[in-house]
Amino acid sequence: READYARFLDIARKAHDPTKRVVKWDRQFKVEININGCHICNYYCDFIVWYADGSVKLEEVKGFETDVYRIKRKLVEAIYLKEHPEYDYVVIK
Repeated sequence: READYARFLDIARKAHDPTKRVVKWDRQFKVEININGCHICNYYCDFIVWYADGSVKLEEVKGFETDVYRIKRKLVEAIYLKEHPEYDYVVIK
């Protein structure tokens, strides 16, 4: 699934519609979850994608959700994304 999505991102880099065009992307973006100065865990998002419209998205490709993923996703949404409003988080199923 991830490999297919990576190919899709490569195609989107060549898109003619500038609002949908991917400028660049990278795999396995490391998100550190820290609470009150204590390191809790790391979460590795499948992709970080920069779009031509200036948006930056953390994109997770999921076939199924494990319990660990659900907890880490909640931590990312509750802590990391609040500290980094420049990122959007998207789950691709």
